[in-house]
Amino acid sequence: IDAGAGDDTIAFASNVSLSDSLNGGDGNDTLTATIDDGSAAQRIGTLTGVENATYSFDQTAGSLDATGSVTTITTLNVEADDTLHIINLSSDQTVKITEPSAIDYATTTLDYANDATANVEFGSAHDTGNVVITDAQTVNFTNKTADTTLGTVVLDATADSSGAGGTDTVNITAGSSGGGFITGTFAAAEAETITLTTSDTNAHISIANIISVQDLNTLTITAGGGGDTANDSDISTGTVGASNAGDEVETISVTAADGADVTLGALTLTGSSSTSYTFDANTTGSIITVGAIANTTGSLTQLTASA
Repeated sequence: IDAGAGDDTIAFASNVSLSDSLNGGDGNDTLTATIDDGSAAQRIGTLTGVENATYSFDQTAGSLDATGSVTTITTLNVEADDTLHIINLSSDQTVKITEPSAIDYATTTLDYANDATANVEFGSAHDTGNVVITDAQTVNFTNKTADTTLGTVVLDATADSSGAGGTDTVNITAGSSGGGFITGTFAAAEAETITLTTSDTNAHISIANIISVQDLNTLTITAGGGGDTANDSDISTGTVGASNAGDEVETISVTAADGADVTLGALTLTGSSSTSYTFDANTTGSIITVGAIANTTGSLTQLTASA
């Protein structure tokens, strides 16, 4: 198929095959297709000149191969037990996970090129099931429009002896009004930097427990409502480092503004030679609550708390 000039929409329905060839040509083109074969690495054989794709997943096994020109991939699921599994994703691609009505995904697995950046955006209110991200060096989670509930989140932990591989950087942002981000247990064993940010009305983040932080250097948490003082853009976590202690933590920076609160569970940081822990509740109504910080065999140069 050669779509030629113009902004085209090309509907493949369930007819996705390696024998297919699609050239979107000029313009901003969109491909729609249903992924339902149940086999591994389903894709259009040759895909060029198409910028956007909406894939409806109607399978409980198998995967979609993201190889091709598409830079924005929007996903839907058909039934509640359908699984979302995409392989060969690249740094140039954004995955937008949405769902029709109240139908939840069973599980979500996104596999990236080695050391790529994963840009994952959650759209409508839904439950993604357990989430696994593999091979991405940086993971950026952004939430839009409504609360998203994730099950257990596991990021890549396959660093080699030189330290290469694994997810080094994690950014979670709730920056749209009403768009909360809620997860179960969060495992980022190779992460050196974790940043949690809220920046709009009722754009909250809640993480059950961050269990493995043995490589963590920097934890930055910034809660705010973008100037709105409705006190509903909070950030909370359960325990941090309960399974694998953070013995390399250098800095912790926590800021609460616009009436938003930050609540951290107990932090196990045994052995860390830390430079600074900073806690700043800088707006009336904002409260920072921190559980016990366990660092019995390490050190801390500076602790700053202000309100």
